[in-house]
Amino acid sequence: MGNIFKICFWIIFIGQLIGRYMNEPILDFIFKPLIMPCLALYLYFSVPKTKFVWLILSAFVFSWFGDIALLLESSNNQLFILGLGFFLLAHLLYIFAFRQTDSLD
Repeated sequence: MGNIFKICFWIIFIGQLIGRYMNEPILDFIFKPLIMPCLALYLYFSVPKTKFVWLILSAFVFSWFGDIALLLESSNNQLFILGLGFFLLAHLLYIFAFRQTDSLD
């Protein structure tokens, strides 16, 4: 199952790079929002579910929301602030997750 997500991730990654290299915004619009769900699904199906994994998965979801908000920001300037808020929440979840691993040592 993990190999499917690895292949999907590489397709998304290459599509994103081609879009940036060729300056094709439509490719960016298609591939950028797929990165975080692909990583989240890979993590979800690859490891046992611990508190750490759930925090990281939650951070991935907020990062995905941030990506989408920033992609749509050109149509509504308030989405930029919303996207930053989502990224802030994601980073707080990353901090909580990795601080938890410090307490296990």
